[in-house]
Amino acid sequence: MKKYNLIIGILFIIILSSSKSRTDLTQSTENLLGTWIMVDSKRIGEADSFLSSKWVFSNDGNCKWYENDELVDNFRYSISNYSCDNSFNGNYKTLKLLNNYSDENRCYGINGFSEYNGKIYLSIEVKGNPTPIVFEKYKFLNPKVAPDPSNPTGDPDYK
Repeated sequence: MKKYNLIIGILFIIILSSSKSRTDLTQSTENLLGTWIMVDSKRIGEADSFLSSKWVFSNDGNCKWYENDELVDNFRYSISNYSCDNSFNGNYKTLKLLNNYSDENRCYGINGFSEYNGKIYLSIEVKGNPTPIVFEKYKFLNPKVAPDPSNPTGDPDYK
């Protein structure tokens, strides 16, 4: 009987941890949706210095990259607990991008989402580079005015 209870307990823990992992991944994907503008990671909290790069994540699994408001790349994206070398790590999330034109893969470790002074930030890293890439989530200038329903992401090429 004790052996049976132990097996049931282990199965219960496995089921709980796998459902938490799925919930965390879903929440990370939902947090990622929208327009992110790259900022200077050394000046967070000051008057943010916006760089010319913008990444737009849509709920159809696409990520578009813009430089100076011109589309420069288009990717399919996914978030998982598998690192860039495909080893599993339940405590770490990875953003994987697959280029829609060249099948080139890009992989970023997600350091996390944070809020500071009412702004939402995303920090990602590239393996071997100690300086994170930091983005600020774009917010519509007038929160009382709903975004254009035909273009909910603010993406100029949204269709």
